[in-house]
Amino acid sequence: MYKIAIIYASRYGATKEIAEKMEENAQAADVDVSLVDVKNTFKLDLTAFDGVVVGGGIQIGKIPSSLRKFLKKKRAVLNLFKNNFGVFLVCGTAKDPAGVETAKEKYLTPLLTKYDLKPGTTAVFGGVFDLRLNSRFGKLKSGLIRKMLAEEGPKKYDLNGMNDFRDWATINRWFEAYLSNFTGFIRKQSPDPDEIKGASKN
Repeated sequence: MYKIAIIYASRYGATKEIAEKMEENAQAADVDVSLVDVKNTFKLDLTAFDGVVVGGGIQIGKIPSSLRKFLKKKRAVLNLFKNNFGVFLVCGTAKDPAGVETAKEKYLTPLLTKYDLKPGTTAVFGGVFDLRLNSRFGKLKSGLIRKMLAEEGPKKYDLNGMNDFRDWATINRWFEAYLSNFTGFIRKQSPDPDEIKGASKN
């Protein structure tokens, strides 16, 4: 059985739920999967996996520092996975097709360039704006988001409720395509453990 790691950075839970859905799909495809919060990757041995997917949510226009640190530290090893290395981002900007393209240009491409990442597949998914009274966003952030959405059109969004822009069909299709790497998978596509250890020293 092939093994993959899904590593995620999630502040409010939207990205974690996406990662959990990917975990579920991997298990259904008979792929051994480890779901790991990026904060818990200090002792993670990447040599134990045939593939790695890394994802994170955009917070007020910024990629979580924990994710950036991980990518900077592990980029050489991650790039060895080639087509079996995937990266996805989750953000409110990607709430429609035009927004997805904007998010790719604004967040994804600069991230890959800055850390010299060469994943075999990438994606940007819509996020969640929870504007309910008990939202974990807090009053300040909820207020800023509410104002932004109201400017786009007060009747277009629920300014006092849950706005979930995640397109689960798109998410599932992207991850299923990634999993197809492990259907009729050629073992030599995975990096050699000695090669990984060498990259880790760089």
